[in-house]
Amino acid sequence: MRYLILANASADAVGNETDYTGLSAIKSKLIDRSPDGALSSWNHTSHHCFWEGVICGHKHNRVTELDLKARGISGTISPFIGNLSFLRKISLNNNARLGGLIPPEIGRLFRLQILNLYNNSLIGEIPGSIASCSNLQVLFVGYNKLQGRLPMGLKALSHLKKLSVHYNNFSGPIFEIIDSLLSLEILSGTSNSFTGTIPEKVYRMTNLSYLNLSLNKLSGVIPQSIANLSSSLTQLDLSSNQLQGKLPKELGWISSLQKLDVGSNDFNGMIPTSIFNLSSLIYLDLSCNRLQGSIPSDIAFTLPRLQSLNLYHNNLTRLIPNSLPNLTYNLLDIQLDDNNFTGNMPLHLGRLSNLRTLNIGNNNFVGDINFISTLVNCTKLNILDIQINSFTGTIPKAVANLSNNLIVLGLGTNPITGEIPIGIGNLVNLWYIVMPSSNLKGSIPHDFGNLQKLESLNLHSNKLTGCALVGVIAMATCIWLYMISHNRKRKSNSANALEKESFLKVSYDKLLKATDGFSPGSLIGSGTFGSVFKGILDGKTVAVKVLNLQQRGGSKSFMAECEALRNIRHRNLVRIMTACSSTDFKRNDFKALVYEFMPNGSLDRWLHEDGNMSLLQRVNIAIDVAHALNYLHHECGNSIVHCDLKPSNILLDHDMVAHVSDFGLAKIVAQPLHPNQSSSIGVRGTVRYAAPEYGLGGEVSAEADIYSYGILLLELITRKRPTDDMFKEEFNLHTFAKAALADQVLQIVDTAITECGIEEVDSSRGLRTQEMLKKQQECIMVIVKIGVACSNQLPRDRMTISAVIRELQQARKTLLNPRHRHNIPRGTIEHDLQ
Repeated sequence: MRYLILANASADAVGNETDYTGLSAIKSKLIDRSPDGALSSWNHTSHHCFWEGVICGHKHNRVTELDLKARGISGTISPFIGNLSFLRKISLNNNARLGGLIPPEIGRLFRLQILNLYNNSLIGEIPGSIASCSNLQVLFVGYNKLQGRLPMGLKALSHLKKLSVHYNNFSGPIFEIIDSLLSLEILSGTSNSFTGTIPEKVYRMTNLSYLNLSLNKLSGVIPQSIANLSSSLTQLDLSSNQLQGKLPKELGWISSLQKLDVGSNDFNGMIPTSIFNLSSLIYLDLSCNRLQGSIPSDIAFTLPRLQSLNLYHNNLTRLIPNSLPNLTYNLLDIQLDDNNFTGNMPLHLGRLSNLRTLNIGNNNFVGDINFISTLVNCTKLNILDIQINSFTGTIPKAVANLSNNLIVLGLGTNPITGEIPIGIGNLVNLWYIVMPSSNLKGSIPHDFGNLQKLESLNLHSNKLTGCALVGVIAMATCIWLYMISHNRKRKSNSANALEKESFLKVSYDKLLKATDGFSPGSLIGSGTFGSVFKGILDGKTVAVKVLNLQQRGGSKSFMAECEALRNIRHRNLVRIMTACSSTDFKRNDFKALVYEFMPNGSLDRWLHEDGNMSLLQRVNIAIDVAHALNYLHHECGNSIVHCDLKPSNILLDHDMVAHVSDFGLAKIVAQPLHPNQSSSIGVRGTVRYAAPEYGLGGEVSAEADIYSYGILLLELITRKRPTDDMFKEEFNLHTFAKAALADQVLQIVDTAITECGIEEVDSSRGLRTQEMLKKQQECIMVIVKIGVACSNQLPRDRMTISAVIRELQQARKTLLNPRHRHNIPRGTIEHDLQ
């Protein structure tokens, strides 16, 4: 017995020395930046079990837990962590400057149950040795800079319950790794590049309560077997992927579901009625798909807990049910914009006392605009947007009594009449007033001068008069005079203006006079295939594009542009008014196209000559161009690939709404394009804007336009051309931006954005300005990430345009309303990861 005691004592001493040596080695790789000196106690003056963040077991005094979360430490994780063989829990999360690799020696910790490395700056891959941590239950590595595929060794972790890998750059099929983790309760993998399909055997993961794989590249359909997750799944988020097909009715069988988000995919067909029977549902997002159907009349009874209803950008029809206001206290957000809803708005909307967002723009609603009077009871309302409908009547005086929290008031493009009522100026938190293209008259109320936070004012195309107009415009200009370009009238009908039998042609002589003899003073632009002149035709200012027929391909360019523009119409495409195919006075062939004139010129000019665009302007332009591409690729019958997208081909009207122009290289495809579908033709576009596959003789595809769009986005935010001298060989605008994503994004941003207020903090505006600053920085990060994702080398790795639209719209929404949050349950993961 004596020898046994001595042996145990000797083993304890050796173990203690091993732990001490390991901890000392760990400290040597760390830099303590915490104000209270988190590692100051790590010295020989005290036993290591009393060091801060170190917890030892009572029996052998061996280190069982290392807790240095949120201590402001930097450096790397020492391989000697593998010597702490009794470790059961490692918490190094929330140390933003902690970098380097995850040491493979982690695999020696066979007792480890919790490994939390969340929200650091770790790089490389998850080591395959993780398979040896056979008791691991929690693995959190989200919000790092990790990459590569998840190791196959994860399949061996049969006890794993919580896995967070979100916001990294992981790739490859994910379900072949995790579908054998039958104990898994939480899986968070959002914002990576995971691929593959959802397998039928997903039904085996019956313990899942939280599944979030949004912002990845998953494809295929949602299998019917997903219904077998019904016993525990509360949150399912598959948004912003490349999923397609019909939504299975079995989704409605997951009875415990509280959040369902499948937005920004390519789902079609009818919305299963079973989804509207999920009585526990709090958050529903089916937006940015091609879904059909309507909202059930009894939704308030079948979804009694619903807080957020997001169905925007689909093909939904019929009425909004009158029962909706019966969700009296719960409903917070209604976003139904960009559909085909009809009829009158429900009575008693004012019963929704906690409503924050009502966005029903770009539909076919009718009736008296006076219904907004009922919203005075919605004292938390932030956003009211009813633009682009057919509401009539006059703006009720009660609008002045709307919530003092109102930030956005969008009433424009409705056939409303009368004057703007006095009192709107009392809504002192308004940032945006949008009332264009209506029949308003009279003067702008003087109390608009009270709107000190106003950042955007759009009252154009009305009949407003009076000196107040000058004062308000001057005030808004001093802030950010910019008109919100919202709700993209996606469902435009095909135009017949260029059909041969009804095409209105114009003579050479008339164009000669309209442009003052094509004088140099009328020249506003030139390119490979022609020159553009400003002219006056029938009393209207127009842009006349004269084709250079001497240039090889000039005539073909004319035909391509005519063919491309013949049957399309969209608010974000330049509109062709007429054309000329004739001879000049010397009997030389003459061809010209006449477009609506864009008074604000090209995006290229604004970026590289004027240079004073705000962040919001850039976001709106990015969304406009994305909507144009979505229409060209998917919504205009025979799909069109532009093939030459760049800032000089983006024109801006008097409201700074973007219009894609120059279809001289466009290629028409027989049917709407699906992801990865292409058409053979040798097209190169413009060097450094054109997709790399074009340089290799690749085929025309929607993905190539996406590449050009990504480069355009990066130029939009950095004001650096891809052709700048700094970019040589493998170092290009894409790699430049990608390298900055780690922690230098704000260093590559156009300084003009900074001058518009990115970094300046106005002490008189206090917390709001600080919040706004943070959200502006987040918005920039989103734009750069999208630009990089769209300009990936391989077409299959690029984002879909629907995902782009969704992410940019969300970024704009955040920018418009920095305080806005979806008040939904987030499950346990966000809490556990702190």
